[in-house]
Amino acid sequence: MNLFEKAKSFSKTFQQESIEAIQNLDLDAIAQVAVTLYEAKENGKNIFFFGNGGSHGIASHLACDFGKGTKNSVRKDQKYYKVFGLDNAAWLTATSK
Repeated sequence: MNLFEKAKSFSKTFQQESIEAIQNLDLDAIAQVAVTLYEAKENGKNIFFFGNGGSHGIASHLACDFGKGTKNSVRKDQKYYKVFGLDNAAWLTATSK
């Protein structure tokens, strides 16, 4: 098998595994997360994002994405997500000693 065929085989396997992973998603769990986040927004609740290792970066990114696009400056009465990223490495490491 030449390099092109190996790459194509890898790509096909990756595609099949990705489709299988998507088909096996727990849609009830995803819907519950969506409802929980929506209710938090509607009721003025705080949402905290945190993670360890690489997930630490993802948590920071989620907090940013949820926070930046959820408040429309034109609609003064609009509710928005109150999000907090627990991603201050200096604070986290200082307090964990």
